[in-house]
Amino acid sequence: MTVDELYELLRVRSEVFVVEQDCVYQDMDGDDQASLHLWLTEGDKVVALCRVCPAGTHMQEISIGRVITTVRGKGYGKRIMLEGIAAAREHFDAEVIDIEAQEYAKGFYEQVGFQQSSEPFILDGIPHIKMTWKEYPIETQRIRFRSWQESDAEALFKYAADPDVGPRAGWPPHGSVADSLEVIRKFFANDHTWALVLKETGEPIGCMGYYPYGESNIGIGENDAELGYWIAKPYWNQGICTEALRAMIDYCFNKKGFQTLWSDFFVDNPASGRVMEKCGFQDTGAINWCSHLYLGDERPVKVMRLDYAL
Repeated sequence: MTVDELYELLRVRSEVFVVEQDCVYQDMDGDDQASLHLWLTEGDKVVALCRVCPAGTHMQEISIGRVITTVRGKGYGKRIMLEGIAAAREHFDAEVIDIEAQEYAKGFYEQVGFQQSSEPFILDGIPHIKMTWKEYPIETQRIRFRSWQESDAEALFKYAADPDVGPRAGWPPHGSVADSLEVIRKFFANDHTWALVLKETGEPIGCMGYYPYGESNIGIGENDAELGYWIAKPYWNQGICTEALRAMIDYCFNKKGFQTLWSDFFVDNPASGRVMEKCGFQDTGAINWCSHLYLGDERPVKVMRLDYAL
């Protein structure tokens, strides 16, 4: 970093955090020397910046702060945050990253994987919340698995309203964004159901998860799990679902320690069965009726099984 670059970063920080926000505080706090500094330029103008602080400096965990975007509507804010996350992982082996976010910006930080992890508090006279990012549990070439967030409701509705999607997986098409929000709160708010996020766009395009013993739609053992998934119609026939399911299988066997994985598909949706077969599942020959699923009394499902191979 040159002297001119350092001057410009500090100038922008002072302009935004002190002048624009009318907040008198100590911006140069002694953490800059140990931190990584990232910025984006458009021509000779800085359009976004942030710093990545090692654990034990600004916060107990590795943290990202001093996040600024000076040009709106071009995605620079999301880009600089993704660059910050990548730098924290590369240089500090980050598995957990914290931020002190201004409360109004919660939705923005949720878009890059942060979740609220504290009650609101006042910092330098401005309402803040602590938010935390955790390493994606599963990642493939094109897909990241992450927890569903309430801010995903609109994106979920965009695809879940399609009448060709939900019934194939046993649930009715969503009728409104409010319906999608309720599904996120009621069914997706757990540690074994994930949004399938397309890396290229950062948008959730499907869902995948597992049911442990006691929650499964079919009779399984205590060391088993039942897998379920769906993918948005624009992404059918591109191998994305197979790619994600293979990664999910690896996670369930090698991270969670399950011995047998189960899944099922409606007999009138053979495409889902072909995805399972590509990933090693075998037809058990069993036919099941799941009355609690949408139209489950009218359509049987085929039960598939995959055993852990040493």
